[in-house]
Amino acid sequence: MEKRKKFNTIIADNLKNIRLEKKLTQKDVANGINITPRCYCYYEKGEREVPLYVIVELSKYYEIGLSQLFYSDRTMCSNS
Repeated sequence: MEKRKKFNTIIADNLKNIRLEKKLTQKDVANGINITPRCYCYYEKGEREVPLYVIVELSKYYEIGLSQLFYSDRTMCSNS
């Protein structure tokens, strides 16, 4: 269970960091992938697990490789 919590924290941190790098609000992202801002906020805080279909939509929305959402050091996978 601890590994799952750490994994969710990595995804949550990456969601926030990518969003801030792109100078977007949580509402912008939520609207862009057709979820509620509250739901997106839960994902970004690590309070809920992000479903795979949402991860895929986020990857498309941000125009990044899926792997960039899964690693704590995103520079390792920036060529994905």
